[in-house]
Amino acid sequence: MPTGGKKDISPPRLLSSNPLNKTRNFNNKNIELYFDENIAENKWSENFNISPLTDNPIGYKIRKNTLTLETKDNLKKNTTYCINLNNSIKDLNEGNILKELRLSFSTGDNFDSLSIQGVVFDAFTLDPKANVHVFLQEKSLNDSLCFKRKPKYATRTNSEGKFIISNLNDDDYKIFCIDGLDYEYHDGDLLGFYSSTINANDSNNIELLIYDPKFKEEALSDTIPADSLTQNETQIEINCEFKEDIILQLYSGKTMVKQSIFNEPPYILKNIKSQSYSLKIIIDENKNGNWDAGNYNEKRQPEKIYIYKEKIDVRDNWTFEIDCFID
Repeated sequence: MPTGGKKDISPPRLLSSNPLNKTRNFNNKNIELYFDENIAENKWSENFNISPLTDNPIGYKIRKNTLTLETKDNLKKNTTYCINLNNSIKDLNEGNILKELRLSFSTGDNFDSLSIQGVVFDAFTLDPKANVHVFLQEKSLNDSLCFKRKPKYATRTNSEGKFIISNLNDDDYKIFCIDGLDYEYHDGDLLGFYSSTINANDSNNIELLIYDPKFKEEALSDTIPADSLTQNETQIEINCEFKEDIILQLYSGKTMVKQSIFNEPPYILKNIKSQSYSLKIIIDENKNGNWDAGNYNEKRQPEKIYIYKEKIDVRDNWTFEIDCFID
């Protein structure tokens, strides 16, 4: 029996657009993009983004292979816009998603071409954070309004926690991230901020640490009681020197099995059960014996964390030495 040919695994391909990329003096009411096959939207409200943000949402229509964005009176004069359609479009039949598609244009004579890029990491696990809002506020905006007022420029992180904000001018901005539904802080949201202002002329590879502002150390409730650990000569020694107090946390899988606080070397974890572990080092800046999340009102970043990336295989009555892995 005929199989009907090979399955289509290719996403839609953009054939042309009006305006073309990097067009100047654009003043139409609609933006149209034409693809090589019939298309459908893919999680539009989650993925579509225009920057600078508009006062009202951009409407859209799909008819066969054509996507129409209804800008109406939303676009400001003499402004460079970047439309991000990453993951917003898929083909109608097989659902193959178009991973990357951007379109930039200007409503004036000038075309802003600077950009800022970086990565958002979870402040406690150091894992990259996907689908997080990253946004810029004017340098002059009062700090108390930065998580309350709609930002000027915004984007989202990709699956690797990376972001790029394109078509910027050379003004100074404050940069933030938040994982909620919008740009305003709500209970339960994670947030992050950069300690200084940034400028697209000299600010790239920005690292933002996102954290729970209400995090308390009690959240580490899966710690194994100390009396369940073996009493022996097996130990782990970290050959580093720190000016600050440090907290060493030893993990078996995701469970913390031992925590020790040091204000000077040697840094040795004793009475370790023979098995595989991972290690986390916390710089205890305020010497309170806990990891402290950031505080935007106090302009305080989360306490630094370093994770030893190699597996620690411990054998009975041996000392496992770890050379300093911190720059």
